[in-house]
Amino acid sequence: YARWMKDIAKGSLGRSFFRGDRVSELILHRGPLSAEIGLLSVLLSWIVGLPVGIVSAFRPNSLADNVARSLSVLFLAVPGFWLGMLIVLASVFWFGYKAPLGVVHLWEDPWANLQLVIGPAVVLGLGQGAYIARMTRSCLLDVVGEDYVRTARAKGLAERLVVVRHALPNAL
Repeated sequence: YARWMKDIAKGSLGRSFFRGDRVSELILHRGPLSAEIGLLSVLLSWIVGLPVGIVSAFRPNSLADNVARSLSVLFLAVPGFWLGMLIVLASVFWFGYKAPLGVVHLWEDPWANLQLVIGPAVVLGLGQGAYIARMTRSCLLDVVGEDYVRTARAKGLAERLVVVRHALPNAL
């Protein structure tokens, strides 16, 4: 165990059982792609989750709120691997899509890289976006009833300004 810990500290992670390559080289080769997928999915989750949560909180029990809550529960309940499989199958059967089979880094070919990372990023982003939408809705519903939000409305501020300047920063 001590020798293994010493190797880990030096950065020697051993060899892959399947390919025989050094694990550290595999991580260096594929790590940027994984980081790109992670960052893109976080960005997508915020782009999807925040507006859905805001609309859902400021129009409670409306059609938009009911649809947003239903979709949030659906994306929370559906496993990511199953959603990914559905996206791949739909892309293949309906659009004739064929994903690139190799690792293409962003600096080599941005378009091929986007085709490679967009599917996993969407799957991860929708799942996390559902969490963000639920949390945004819940926090905004708590904040909307506070005195400072009612005061901002009473001063005659537009609803958009009440949301952006008063409710949303405190809810976040």
